[in-house]
Amino acid sequence: PTPAAPSRRAALQLAARAVASSAVLAGLAGGAAAPALADTDLMSFKRSYFRYVPRIEKGRDFFVLQLKPMIDEGRWAEVMEIYTLTSVAREVSAKKAAGIDPKTSLVRRDLFDPLLIWSQAFANKGTGPVTNAMIKQEKEFEVAMKKLQAAAKAENKDDAQAAWEAARTAFNTYIAIANKNIGKQVRKVDDIPDNLEGYQPAEKRPTTTF
Repeated sequence: PTPAAPSRRAALQLAARAVASSAVLAGLAGGAAAPALADTDLMSFKRSYFRYVPRIEKGRDFFVLQLKPMIDEGRWAEVMEIYTLTSVAREVSAKKAAGIDPKTSLVRRDLFDPLLIWSQAFANKGTGPVTNAMIKQEKEFEVAMKKLQAAAKAENKDDAQAAWEAARTAFNTYIAIANKNIGKQVRKVDDIPDNLEGYQPAEKRPTTTF
């Protein structure tokens, strides 16, 4: 049977404890050698990869193909919508009917959580230098996106574009760390290029049993 995915609560608890030095980060994302797949076993890693990487790629495509044009064109109401909490319950849910259904935002659901949860695939017993370095970048991504929210609220295009670029940098560093540590068993994940002209959405990943 397929083990349950790590809960978001567990991911957030791990994130709160994560501390990664700049030296470790540079080594993991750059030229220093790192063990393939970090400290986890291949089967578990593949299961997590095929569950969360498509979500990360979907979020990346939204970030580039939809969010960036919203900012460039000053469509501030649309930008603010991605931060709005909405119900994730089914229409027939008893919790929704009672008004106690869980709510989350698009930016949390499609951008933050997949990055946060997948980072744990690189850990053994819940932590490790690769996971910590990835979580650090995810947190920096969140910080940049909060600055983008503030800029959108103020309808400040220059600040919004700067915040988007800071978020892109954090995302790309996260992906560099991941790609350095996944080995050759699975396909590496594309980052967000400097030149967005001709950017294409991710190809659909093959159906798997993981």
